[in-house]
Amino acid sequence: MFAFYHYSLPNAPNQSICLEIADLTYYPRKDGNIRTTNGYLSIKGGYKYVFGEEEEGFYVEPSAGFCRVANTTIENNPLLKDAKNGFALALEAGYAFAVGQGNTINLGLKYEDDIAGKDISGTNFTISSIGLRVSYSFHLFGKRNS
Repeated sequence: MFAFYHYSLPNAPNQSICLEIADLTYYPRKDGNIRTTNGYLSIKGGYKYVFGEEEEGFYVEPSAGFCRVANTTIENNPLLKDAKNGFALALEAGYAFAVGQGNTINLGLKYEDDIAGKDISGTNFTISSIGLRVSYSFHLFGKRNS
């Protein structure tokens, strides 16, 4: 399961400053006897650059920010934490297709590292993921050309 909310503030037709609020991913456990990292919530800021003169074309979007990584607890040990705060790094690259005035469909490949270190028992609170991201971007308060 995954969900995200992404806000872009354009500063040129092919460039924008981005804020990704509530990027949430959950990986269900496959074995109840193993303690595994299984989810993260991150908030990141970044910069999107489209290789073209308008908002359509190949793009790259690096971002960084805060994350909270969660582990599945199978023991009743108070020294084992269920979640830990850390640093999130992400890089997305893909293609933006223009649909209508100022709206785009984004098809990208995203790599993300959510690094929160280890707790005192040595349990790792880091998730590295790669995934296909499909999104629809629309302008709420954009100026339309007649």
